[in-house]
Amino acid sequence: MAATDTFVKHRPGAVGRQHWVKKKDKRVSLRSKRWHVLEILAKAEEWTSLVELGVFTGPTFFHLLATCKRMTVIGVDTYALPEGTHLEDGYTDYGRPDMDQLRRLVTEQAAKYGDRARLIIADTVETAATFEDRSVDCVFIDADHRTERVLADFDAWKPKARKWVIGHDWHWDTVKAAVMARTDKPTLFPDHVWGIRV
Repeated sequence: MAATDTFVKHRPGAVGRQHWVKKKDKRVSLRSKRWHVLEILAKAEEWTSLVELGVFTGPTFFHLLATCKRMTVIGVDTYALPEGTHLEDGYTDYGRPDMDQLRRLVTEQAAKYGDRARLIIADTVETAATFEDRSVDCVFIDADHRTERVLADFDAWKPKARKWVIGHDWHWDTVKAAVMARTDKPTLFPDHVWGIRV
């Protein structure tokens, strides 16, 4: 059974409600957060590596480290507010938090996971060039949501993935436009998660 078969259809607008998956003849609760979607896929397909683009405070990064004990999680984030203005679709400054403090906190927490956690403070597109093609099981795109940046991340990182390119915030028009520019049939999961099997 494919990992995507473990997800049941969920009602539009049901995000945040309890969902159920059937896994080996058992019903398993699936809370509707992006990190749960990634956890289920990672365990079902036995991923050993994932790159997350856009770590920010690290909820996905740390959830996967805590629940997927055989997986290395590599986070890539500039920890700098993006250049731009609120007039641009897809731009956000996240309320202008202290990005240096966030970087320090996430770096300190990541150190607790030893070699399984890597945090790269750099541009997501530039960092892709430092990875071999087909060197990670999944790339998770959740960084700059402007269409041109999502496309740049997708194009730079897709060759690096062995199994999936997955992203968050399908409900943002800018993200949807980028994804639809690369495929007309993405796999959709709870919590506005989209995916393309490679």
